[in-house]
Amino acid sequence: MREERIRMKKNMRIILVLILVGMGQSSHSFAAGANSNGTSIDVNAFFPSDLSFAVEGPKIVARVNDKPISEVELNRGIDIYIQKKTYHGGSMGADRQEFREAVLNTLIENEILVQEAKIRRLSIEEKDIDKMFDEMEKRFKNRDDFESAVKASGKTLDEYRDWLRANELLKKIIRIEIEDKSGYSDSELEDYYNANKEKFLRPETFKIRHILFGITDNTTDEESNAIKEKAKGVLDRAKKGGDFADLAYNYSNDPYRVKGGDLGWIHKGETLTAELWDIVSKLKVGEISDLIETIYGYHIIKLEEKKPEKQLDFSEIKDSLKKKLEAKRYTATRESFISGLKAKAKIEIY
Repeated sequence: MREERIRMKKNMRIILVLILVGMGQSSHSFAAGANSNGTSIDVNAFFPSDLSFAVEGPKIVARVNDKPISEVELNRGIDIYIQKKTYHGGSMGADRQEFREAVLNTLIENEILVQEAKIRRLSIEEKDIDKMFDEMEKRFKNRDDFESAVKASGKTLDEYRDWLRANELLKKIIRIEIEDKSGYSDSELEDYYNANKEKFLRPETFKIRHILFGITDNTTDEESNAIKEKAKGVLDRAKKGGDFADLAYNYSNDPYRVKGGDLGWIHKGETLTAELWDIVSKLKVGEISDLIETIYGYHIIKLEEKKPEKQLDFSEIKDSLKKKLEAKRYTATRESFISGLKAKAKIEIY
């Protein structure tokens, strides 16, 4: 019994490697965009990972034009999504049901796309499948481990090749119908820039250092007065030529103390409160403010540099504008294309 448990655990580890490596084969799965409910998913779910698939047969959770999607595939997709969410700082206690609809929608959309690719007679050359198959096998310790992973998942080697082919068809139709139609030419970008120049004004910016002597709702009047006297002493040292960065590092209570109080280049509305910005706007470059009292405590501000408002040139914003507009067009193109395919498809969810 113990040997059987060890064997099962080993197979599961091998399968997980196969799944994750398989995911890595896709440079741009359909699900790289947000689903209709706004959830961003990245799932290539054609290869079930649950060992029970080979024993009991999968429960069907949906059909797309009579092609079934199994609960095994759905659960694997949810597992992958939760793993990625957790890796990127998401909740460890995520509710699986929370992601079920979004992941199932992704599986349905992927299946619709693959079917459309087949209807159009798109094809993948066998030599390319051979290459991917061989590369996948090389990631395992030996051929036996690779075959064990495939067998334990309920698939034959030929069926695994079919999965690779389906995944490549998925990427191919995405490239043809979505990616290739989402680009912007230089002339289109320049036309957009010229028609929206007001969007590319860099506002007046300020390079500021800041020292905070914090107080809270629990600070007593006596403590507040002591903090204020301390702040006055530091202000006096700063105005007499003391190193503002050193003073900030040694006395400030805000997170920027480790940077010598340097807030970097910011514009009005960022980082500071409106009342502090009112003070900043009246300072000359190099000038240090008087002690400023707010609900957060006592502040000392130094204006180190200032840059006037500037109209950014097209060359300065071209790359970022291209990325932004193409992402927006990609989403719109993708949603339009998928909506059209869904309207023609027979989709059953159980």
